[in-house]
Amino acid sequence: MPDGFPLGRWLKEVRTGLQNHAFDEKQTARLETLGISYEEKEQTWESMYRMALEYFTRNGNVCMRPGYCTEDGVMLGAWLDRQRRYYMDLSEEQKEKLGVLGVE
Repeated sequence: MPDGFPLGRWLKEVRTGLQNHAFDEKQTARLETLGISYEEKEQTWESMYRMALEYFTRNGNVCMRPGYCTEDGVMLGAWLDRQRRYYMDLSEEQKEKLGVLGVE
């Protein structure tokens, strides 16, 4: 944002708060009205994984530079790079799915 507000960091903190039930019912309802939910993070991961799987199916690997963008402008290379860097923080299910792509 032009004023320098760290919106991404705030959103991450809010989602963590939702996961940990840190907000009361009224606050949670207001956030959900804005379309913010913890589940959205999972949906985003699954969506990115499907794109990586499509890339893998077409190319036989997921060897791409961190700057690789899909035709739709999605930073798939950066996402995949983050999955490799933070592999130990992923769920077992996510690790298994990435293993199908050869990511460890």
